[in-house]
Amino acid sequence: MSLNEDNSKESPVTATLTFLLPEAEKDLRVALDGAEWKRVAYEVDLWIRNKLKHGEVEKEFKTPGEALEALRSHLREEIQFRNLAIDE
Repeated sequence: MSLNEDNSKESPVTATLTFLLPEAEKDLRVALDGAEWKRVAYEVDLWIRNKLKHGEVEKEFKTPGEALEALRSHLREEIQFRNLAIDE
């Protein structure tokens, strides 16, 4: 809840999403999983940042392909951990 300049209480803002099921079930799933996908992006970004910051890329991976395979594997782990699906 936020306050106006005169310290009076504002009404909360609400939003409603409506999906016609079963036709829009995939769209509903996308809407419901949005926060989890954001978390996946955050975690993968953090993983990449740490690899770069600590010089681990050159130590761990012999080729760019190896680094990309590790990145893909980490991404898939994060997706699986959150019970998301990328192949739908």
